[in-house]
Amino acid sequence: LRKAKASPQSGDAEGAARANVAYANAEFDADLEPILPAGAESADALYSKVQRYRARMVPTDIWPAEIREFSAAWDRWKSDEAYLDFTDLIATALRDVDSPPGNPHHVYVDEGQDHSPMELSLLCKWGRACAGLVVVHDPDQAIYAWRGADPLFFGRAAAAGHAIPEEHKKVLSQSYRCPRAVHELVERCLKNIPGREPVVWRPRDAAGVVATLGGDVRSPGAIVQCAIDASADGSVLIEASCGYMLD
Repeated sequence: LRKAKASPQSGDAEGAARANVAYANAEFDADLEPILPAGAESADALYSKVQRYRARMVPTDIWPAEIREFSAAWDRWKSDEAYLDFTDLIATALRDVDSPPGNPHHVYVDEGQDHSPMELSLLCKWGRACAGLVVVHDPDQAIYAWRGADPLFFGRAAAAGHAIPEEHKKVLSQSYRCPRAVHELVERCLKNIPGREPVVWRPRDAAGVVATLGGDVRSPGAIVQCAIDASADGSVLIEASCGYMLD
């Protein structure tokens, strides 16, 4: 849990972005391409990159030339048609709206790792207008980097001199979901994430099993059989990254 008084100022996000120019230019392009639809028009790719640069508050003077040109054309079209896109709404609120709607006493934010630096900067600004801001944040569960989320936002802010004091952090260290076998595998994977802040957490009190099956969404036989076998001992939860995989 992270509280507002120790959260980065909105301007700090831009400073952190400038300090990570190589990250912004190399990683944005590298991890965007695999998620674009096959045969996507170049305008779609440029639009996605513009929104990600904006969401991560990367200063426009370090954008590639083609991205700046597309952004200018996009802005002209929006102006002519009197439209705002989603990022415009966040940017306008960050610039013009000093307190959150309804003037709440506290602001609570879930899934902080899936917010972009621009969104987090807005929340930090609003948190300063309230008694406090609490962000529930697990960078190890980030899934929205493709739209500009930065799970290492707070780490970058700390590197720029704006660390959250330790007394304003609370780690929920007991997992009630992962057994020991899953915990061991996850820990091995997490150690490969560059820039990750280590966190001590404990598995639930069960051995668990990690197994590799030969099936996939097109040939799910082995997965289905495993579920049937396991169901003899109780209910079975099947998770998938996309809902269509369960149809």
